[in-house]
Amino acid sequence: MSLALKAARGAIWVIASNVGARVVGLVSTLVVLRFVSPADYGAVSVASVIAISADSFTAFGIFRYLMANPKAPQEIIFHSFVFHVLIGLTSLSIAVAMRHYWAGLSNAPLAAAYIPGMALSMTFLRLGFPAEQLLARELRFRPVGMARGLAEVVYSTVAVVLALLGFGGYALVYGNIAQWLVFLVILWWAADVKQLYTPCKLSWEHTRTIFGFVVSQTHPMWRRAASIAC
Repeated sequence: MSLALKAARGAIWVIASNVGARVVGLVSTLVVLRFVSPADYGAVSVASVIAISADSFTAFGIFRYLMANPKAPQEIIFHSFVFHVLIGLTSLSIAVAMRHYWAGLSNAPLAAAYIPGMALSMTFLRLGFPAEQLLARELRFRPVGMARGLAEVVYSTVAVVLALLGFGGYALVYGNIAQWLVFLVILWWAADVKQLYTPCKLSWEHTRTIFGFVVSQTHPMWRRAASIAC
């Protein structure tokens, strides 16, 4: 199979699974809104934003170097995984520790109760993302599309069932936890994750290579600084 055909088929899988998942998600949201109070739904939304921000703002595009350099050595993959996980877990831990502050700042004190659960769901997403990048680097988009699509279905199912059982806002939190746990399991099963956790000695050279590339790609104003550092 040619590279172009492989990429095209992978793109079709991703698009189809995303569209299907969005439809399922829309239906489940309409159902959940009938059984979860506006106050709880709003509080979970705030907690979700706080957890997602803690994850997204500290991603730093660490795996961009691997995507741009498919033949990067095993040591680079391990370094990327270690930094990605450590930085993410630190950020999410801070979000949980300061949950009352962030909830008060958002004028949504009820959100503090939901932040730990949402942070746990983002932890699963954080751990699954490296495996997703390895698959994408190999143009294996089918398991990526399946993982995201099935994860969305799992979220919708868990959220609706628990909402009907009277779990309130926690129905959404547990739905998110189940969603990204399924995402993590599928991708770690499909990808060659030994590349991620096979240990090697951490070195300044590889660290500088990764973050130098990240900084140079983040904003043009940093490119000169990155070139000097590297």
